[in-house]
Amino acid sequence: MSIKSRLRHLERNIKPKRKDPVQEWRERVKRNEEMESLEPAIAEGDLQACIRYCQLCEENVVDRTFSYRNVYIKVAAMNEGYEPRYEDETGIDVWYHNLKATYKYLKEKVKVPKTKEPVLKVWQSPVE
Repeated sequence: MSIKSRLRHLERNIKPKRKDPVQEWRERVKRNEEMESLEPAIAEGDLQACIRYCQLCEENVVDRTFSYRNVYIKVAAMNEGYEPRYEDETGIDVWYHNLKATYKYLKEKVKVPKTKEPVLKVWQSPVE
């Protein structure tokens, strides 16, 4: 066996198989679009939407997103032209509550299959 053929054999059989970067990017975009489409249903307290979102996204990502709560409130207030009110409950608060309750429910359901479904909040936009 020549050196070239041995090298080709090694490259083909030893290199870790990796997805095509373009395919990975397309899958990530598709996943993000699905997650965005679930957000209104999560704010309305839809358990199935919350479960699907939890399947697509890790809990630490949700926690990290919620850590920017005040930034979201400030930007929304600036865009609408009013003073930010950080103490009021917002849509992101309801979103976070529903997802955290769902993560907890899914963890408990693994241990106890007859776990009661969580009580999810429904976002009510303030009337001004």
